[in-house]
Amino acid sequence: EGVTSGVGHVTLEVTNHTAQNRIIVISGANLTLTLDEVAWIKDEIASYDLVLLQLEVPLEVNRAVAHWAKDAGVPVILNPAPATELDDELLSLVTYLVPNEQEASFETHLPLGTDENGPNKDDLKEIAAALWSKGVENVVITLGGSGSAVVGADSIRYIPCVQMPHVADP
Repeated sequence: EGVTSGVGHVTLEVTNHTAQNRIIVISGANLTLTLDEVAWIKDEIASYDLVLLQLEVPLEVNRAVAHWAKDAGVPVILNPAPATELDDELLSLVTYLVPNEQEASFETHLPLGTDENGPNKDDLKEIAAALWSKGVENVVITLGGSGSAVVGADSIRYIPCVQMPHVADP
């Protein structure tokens, strides 16, 4: 009560070859979520196949739910958006971390360079290694129009973006 709903405003930068989105988040009531309001999840979480978290709610709520999931053997996927500094405790509870390229660089303080061939493979490996060192089990970096990269210890698997026909009035 007395707090506005959370909203996200999406803008799209369109060129002849690509489109990039930018999202402005105003968290509003999302940041008022408390552990008491989600405590019921603790008793139910063992029946879940996985838990998906994002950062539009307080970190303490994410951390608690991730602990409950890990204790129950339930995989945790964290989409670290909007970007914020994450503590090692939360990262150690994450089975799959799925940042975009800016969030990956922000979290690790490492650059992710790109050229006409896409993201720099050495940069991807360094970012993933930094996240693995904090306990993250698997790293998938989304790359906008370039798809995504599943970064493993010995390989990088690229998953292309779905190509859509031009839409005049999205």
